[in-house]
Order: sequence, then C-alpha cells, then structure tokens
Amino acid sequence: MVRPGSSSLRQGGRRSQAIVPEVAGQGPASGSASASAGASVEGAPSPRLRKKRKVEPLSDGAARAVQEDKLVGLGALSGGTARPYLTFEERGVLRRLMEGGHGDAEELARWEGQLMHVDFSALEMHLLLPSILAVCGHGSSSSATDDSTSLSFSELVRDITRRLAGASDHTVSKIVRHARGRDVDGTLRERNFDIEGFLKDAAHGHLPQNPSFIKFSAPLLRRGGPDRPVAEVQRRLYRELGASYTFPGRGATGDPLRQEKLILFDSLKLWRTWPAGGSNDVLSLGWAADGDVFAAGCAALTDDDNMQYNRRKNLVIGGVSDNLLRELPDHRLPRHRPATGPNSTQNIINTMDPWLYNTVSAVKMSPQGHKMYTASFDHTVKVWDVAPPVGRGRLLATLQHDSRVDVVATSVNYPNVIATGSKVAADGVRVFNTEEEVSSSLHASYSSARAMKYPDKHIHSSCMQFGIHPSVQSLLLTGFSPEGSLVDDRLAPDGDLGLWNIETSQRVRIIGSSLNTFDCIWQPKSAKFATASVSNSQANRGTRSYVRLYGAEGGSFRVMMELECPALDINEVTWWDDERYATASCTDGVTYVWDVRMYHRVMHSLRHEEPIVQLPTGDDPAWRPREKVDTGVRYAQWGESNDRFYTGSSDGIVKSWNIKRAAEDALVRDLVSLEGGVMCGAFSPDFSKLLLGDTSGGLSLLSVGLDEDEEDDRPRDFVFQNAVEVDETEEVNPFEVGRMEARVLIDRGEMVIDHSKGTAQAIQGPHYNGPWEADDDQHRASTARRELEADHARFLDNRRRQAAASTLARDSVQVTQATKADDAMDIDAVEGEDTAVSTREQALEDFDFDRGIFLP
Repeated sequence: MVRPGSSSLRQGGRRSQAIVPEVAGQGPASGSASASAGASVEGAPSPRLRKKRKVEPLSDGAARAVQEDKLVGLGALSGGTARPYLTFEERGVLRRLMEGGHGDAEELARWEGQLMHVDFSALEMHLLLPSILAVCGHGSSSSATDDSTSLSFSELVRDITRRLAGASDHTVSKIVRHARGRDVDGTLRERNFDIEGFLKDAAHGHLPQNPSFIKFSAPLLRRGGPDRPVAEVQRRLYRELGASYTFPGRGATGDPLRQEKLILFDSLKLWRTWPAGGSNDVLSLGWAADGDVFAAGCAALTDDDNMQYNRRKNLVIGGVSDNLLRELPDHRLPRHRPATGPNSTQNIINTMDPWLYNTVSAVKMSPQGHKMYTASFDHTVKVWDVAPPVGRGRLLATLQHDSRVDVVATSVNYPNVIATGSKVAADGVRVFNTEEEVSSSLHASYSSARAMKYPDKHIHSSCMQFGIHPSVQSLLLTGFSPEGSLVDDRLAPDGDLGLWNIETSQRVRIIGSSLNTFDCIWQPKSAKFATASVSNSQANRGTRSYVRLYGAEGGSFRVMMELECPALDINEVTWWDDERYATASCTDGVTYVWDVRMYHRVMHSLRHEEPIVQLPTGDDPAWRPREKVDTGVRYAQWGESNDRFYTGSSDGIVKSWNIKRAAEDALVRDLVSLEGGVMCGAFSPDFSKLLLGDTSGGLSLLSVGLDEDEEDDRPRDFVFQNAVEVDETEEVNPFEVGRMEARVLIDRGEMVIDHSKGTAQAIQGPHYNGPWEADDDQHRASTARRELEADHARFLDNRRRQAAASTLARDSVQVTQATKADDAMDIDAVEGEDTAVSTREQALEDFDFDRGIFLP
C-alpha cells in the first residue's frame, strides 16, 4: 500500500515496509481481514466493491467526549495510541487486498481490532487552516474566524477542499513546511508524516464528509480441513507444473503477506514522463536512499563531424515529491573548432553553443547519505550534494582523470569511498575518499597486468563493484575489455579480471581471469561473485559466452561453475541472493535463465520483440545479425522477491516475469511500452517506483498504488528547469547574493515566513541552525558566505547562453536593482540581524529566476 510519491506505507506517523502495520510484540497482520468504520470509511463506497463493510457507529459516551474536546478525529477511541492516516489510494489498495485475501485465523486473531486509519479531527484541520490560508491566499470563510473550532467536521472539510481544489504538489509542500513551522506546541507532531497525504486527498476531493476510522475485523475464513503435510515429491511436481501447492485456508504459497506484496508490485503503472528527453540515449540512472531524489546521465555526440548535433541536458536531477527535473550542465568543455570537415568554418561555429556537452557515462548515489557521483567523457568525476531540498544538486568537488571515465562504484560498507575506471592502462582504476580535500582524496590506484602487458590491445575497465558481504567488503572487483572487433564470429577474447584489497592495496589472485569481461556482480550474502565474459577456445559447440560463478578458496578465487550461453554479447548479469538463479541479458533480445542446480541447460529463454528501429533485412547488403548491431536487452533486475524478474529491451517494452512458472506461462505481463528502446532502469529502494531511460533521451516513472478508477489516468509530464546562463563579466550584486541565501535558508527549513500577525515575518524554522552570535560561530558564518559566493559564481556561469538576448533586459533593471540594493543588506548580513531574512524573502518574491530580472 504505497501511494505514488511515497517511499513506503505509513503507519502511525512512521514508515514501515510491511503491507500492514506492526506493533511491538506482534507479527504483521494477515491480508485476510476486512475494514470496519465508525460513521463511514471515506464517503461514498467505491463501485468496484461488492462486499458490504461492517459499520461500527460511535458510542454515546465516546461521541460526547469528542464533542466536549472539539475533536472528531477519534483520538480517544484509539486508547491514546498513535492515530495513523492512510491516503485515499492506500485505503483502496488495502480494501482490495483484504477482501480478496485468505489468511491464517490464528494470525488474524492477534490483529483483531487493530487501528489502521483515523481521519484528521476538526481541531487538527483548524490548526492547518492558517497555513492553507497563508499559502493559498485569504478569503471570506467562516472557518477562518477565531471560533472555527465550534464548526462541524463537514463544514471544515468543505472549506479546505474548496481552497485546495487542484492544488499542485509544490503548493502542498509549501503548506506542509509552513504548518510544521507553526506547530510550536507539538499538537500536530503525531501527524507530522500524515499532513502531506491529507492535503493531497483534499486537493483531489477525497476527504470524507463524516469522520471515520478503519480497523481489522477478521472475516470468516474459507472452509477447509486442517493443514496436512505435503511430501517433497508432490511439492516438486507442483513446481514443475508451474504452480504451487495450496494449503487449506492459505494462499497459493502458504504466505498471504507475500501474495499481497506481489499484488501490490504488479500494480506498477506509468505515472510520470519526460518526453522532451536528454542529450541522447539515457545511459545510467541512480536513486538516493530516501527514494525521492533521482538522476539520469545521457550520451552526447562530440566528434568533429557530428558536433552540430551535440545537445545539452546530458545530466538531470529530479524529485518525485515536487515533480521537478533540473539540468546540471557542468559536464562540458569549451567547444573547439575542427581543423577540417563540415564544422570547420567559423560561420558554422558561430551558430553553435559555445559549450560542448560530454557523455555522462555513470551515475551513482551514496548508499549511506546524500552524495551523488557522476562520471563523464570530459575526464572528470564530479561529487554532488543532493540533500533536501529535493534536487538542489550543489557541486562539491571535481576529481580529474587522465582520460574519459567509463565506470564508478560506491561501497555500502565504506561511506564516502568510491572507485573509478578510466580509459588508460596505467592506474586505470582509482579509489578516492571524498571526505578529504580534492588534492589529497586519491587513496590508491591499480592497473590491469594484461593491459600493461598488451598496450596495443587497449584493454580498459568495463565494470566494477565493491564486495557486499562482511568477509569481502574491502575487495574491489573490476572487469576489463579490449577495444577489439569480432574474431572468428566471437568478440575479441583478451581481457582481464582484477581484485584488489583497498585496505592493503594488495591484489587478490583470481584463477581464470584472462577473458574479455562484460559485467560482474557480487553476491550480497556470501563471498562469491559472477561475471559475464566471452567464451574461450575450449567452449562446446554453440557456446559463445559464459556466465562464471566464482568462490573463495585458500586465499584466492576460482571458477566454481560455468554456465554456457549461446549469445554473442551479454549486457547484464544477475545472480539472485540465495545463489539459486542466474541470468544473462544479451544483445540478441533474449535473457537466458539458469537454475544453478541444473547448470548444464538453460532453464528459460525470456524473449523480447523486434527492435523499434528497423534493422536491415537479409536481402540488404548491409545486413548483419541482430546481436551485432542491436542493443538488445539492456535492463534486467530482480524485484522484491524472486517471484518477479524485470527486463527491458530495444523493442521499448518492459516485461515482468515469474521464472518459477513453466516456460509458456513465465510472462506475467508487459508493464509499459515506450517510444524508444529501453536503455536502462532502476527501482527505488523500496521497489514502489521504477525509473526507465530510453534511446530518445526520455525518462518514464512507474509507480504502484495508482487509482484505477480515476477518469483521467494519463501520465503527467515532469516540470523541467533549464540551467540559466549568465554573463561571467556581470558584477556580483551583494543584494542578489543575499536573496539567494534567503532562498537556501527557506528551502532548507532553517527559516519560515509567518503571516499569522498580518505581515510577513521571517522566523526560525524546524531545521534552524543559528543564531551565529558567538565568536566560535563566526567561522561557520564565513563558510556559509563562501558557499553562497560559489553558488553565485555557478549561477553566473549558467546564464552565459542567454547573455546576448538578455542584455537589454538587464540594462532596464539596473536602476531598480541599485535602488533596492541601497535599502537591503549586503552579504555580510549572514552574521547579523533578525530582520535580514525577511528583507531577503521580499527580494526573493520580486525576482523572476527564469528570466533573471526583477519584476516591475
């Protein structure tokens, strides 16, 4: 029950990964339960429901107590416990799961009467009204008076629904920040994580006209005899038939919660899109640990003959909660003039962007914090701060390399440590500690022995990953591939596989490591890893590539098992956590699946359709086999369990599979069909959202829990913000810097604007870090000022492309800027007065960031 834009189900103001709430000392509730409500559940029942819900009206005593306290939210009925709130979509999913589930009566008995949802009370809605009025504007409403607590629940609902009708997610976020800043006595603290859901329900007209609560009430279970033991032979028979044995009174797998999760994850549906797209093919995607911030890196054309097709938007960062995408233009170089060719004339150069945007080959997020690492063909890896506010994308550091950087790896065990692979033989693998200064951040560097021995074969890193299991957490695994062509209908065989201990800088021996390696992956629960590589000369007939499974033995690693693959080239290799299933997704449009217990044969061949881009046919002289010219299956990922496996290919389709079924029934469904071929994909940490990138540079976001009953269920586009260019010669305006500082303080929640006293005042916010009055804090103030100056320098750099067009506009506002600057504080105001933030906020409201001018 995860609503779009949330990272997990919320229970009692806290987030839980479970489908149903958990209470200390009790297990999760079974899905076989029904909802009961006081008064009503949420207004008119859904027409999709067929069963009548059990209704429990409030007792007279409880009703009197509620009326005396001016509460309708049933806080007293929960016995003083937390009052959880589920959104309209979450309640719908919950009902469908509970009414269709089958559970264990003993398990359900533990949850009988458990409170799952309580509507906002009249008092809570009254406390939210000033924030709604402050953001959405004042108006005539009886509920805005001081005695609004005496009004009925339904009157408050109608007023709030009217004011928030059609409100955007951005408006909702502003109201939430304002409300949290006003909640000085902590009345709404218990609802802290529920306010956003309540406001979104109001914006969509989903608030009930009568107060309600929902709790578990166990229905009659399907009649059946007691559980009987099943022989292992019978279990195997059911599995081979593509089914599971059904226990009496239980779901198909004997685990109702697991089945409910599958139903939820199978509800993935297209929710947000960015059809305009990036500079070219989307090559890499990354999610922050909070499941809200994401980023995408794209390819770019930079060769002399095609640089006229070079486009910006090679790196974008976005947020789910604010539906916003922003361009980060820093991976670029000054455009050069080719010596020869169609783009060598000065007239052509004058029509082009002065910057040449480079391919962003890898995007990685720190598993522990809010850092992002991006690798590019501009010979750099950049370190970004992506902490809230969503999508800020502040550049922290640039790590220079000797050549283009192809791969980046982060460690789940070593915070702030990354590894990079660049296109050089000597010291092509580097390890950095990003907590250190840039000049001293390089921790170690390594080289492939075969790359050094055969420099003419141009063997470079193609994949890398840090160990996950504690026994191998200090080991860095790196695969190497050559820049070669086909040899006897096979890819060039020469390559390497390196393994280094980053604590000792010693290389760990791998027996069987000299092949061209496409991909590599560690097992999270053991000291084992898998690789995808070309086959060697000893391969059996029809075998053109390998999936090799390695294990530790006597201080080194050796091949435990070799899975023979008929495909020429492998894009992605996966190995499920329990080491049972391995897959290889290939350029021929097929993903091959093995059960490692029967490694001698392929278990499944999961096929996609023909590519969207029409390839030459057999009669065309340019014809070549698909696997040599097509990208094939570029996306392959396991779901939350091994009951679901997802693939995306050049046909533009993302498919969901259950590899435990028989071959003819393995396909669960096609999730989505895109305009371009699928190039990459990534689930959010809680698997509630799936982000996809395609060959057109577009992004598509799928989410679970979308309401199927909505009249207009078409996906909405992300709002995109281009980086604004500015003239570097423009003089730094202290007033402008102060205004930028005000925006940062408000976005971070350190300051909020209070309208409760009739005038706008800047007051301390929930994340206030000051004041900076003590001598010891002066260093912090100067550091903040330097950061603001750096931000402004980047702001100037970003507006360069608009300099010529906006010269007249800037001239026309110079007098206005100078006049306002005389009345405002300069950048040194960061050390001082309480009125500074209020003045900066007024300046912020008077400035158009998109055009870079003050409003008249």
